[in-house]
Amino acid sequence: GSMTVVPAMDDLHTIDASGRTMEAFLTDGLRSLIDIPATSMGEYTVRWPGHIQRYQTSELNPDELVDAWRFDPERPEFTWMEVRVEAGTETRVWTVEDKGGDGDSSMARTTGLVTVACVMAWSQNDLFSTGIHPPEELPSEVIHEVIRTLKEHGVSIQAN
Repeated sequence: GSMTVVPAMDDLHTIDASGRTMEAFLTDGLRSLIDIPATSMGEYTVRWPGHIQRYQTSELNPDELVDAWRFDPERPEFTWMEVRVEAGTETRVWTVEDKGGDGDSSMARTTGLVTVACVMAWSQNDLFSTGIHPPEELPSEVIHEVIRTLKEHGVSIQAN
C-alpha cells in the first residue's frame, strides 16, 4: 500500500465512547506501525465536544491553557481507548477505560501502570535486549503482564 499523510486534526467527527458523546480527530501516533501489513490505518484523538475548536480559534492564552490542564481531583475525568481490527468479515474490538481514583488522574494511571509493568518485566527476566522497544514488538509475556497489572488496579479492558 501507499502512505497518505493528512493534516493533524482533520476528519473531526462525533463518536460514542462507552455512552458518552465525544469528538474524534486524526492525529499522528502510528509511525512505529508503518510497516505492518494493513490496508488502512488511522489514529484518532478523542476529546469532549468543542475541545479542538478552542485550540483552532486560539481562544486560550498560555496561562489559561496551563490552568485548564491542571489536575483537579474533584473534576470527573476518564481515559478511553478503542482498538478496532477488521479483516474480511471479522471485526475485533478492544476497549480500555479508566476513571482515575485515589487522587490520581486516569491518564497518569493508565500510562504509569503500563510503564511499571514493562519495567518489572524488564528487571525480572531476559525478555528484552538493549535498545528501544515499541509496544508492537514486546514479547507476549510482557503484554499479558501489562494487561494483568492494568486490570489488577481497576482499569477496564473489554474484548468484543
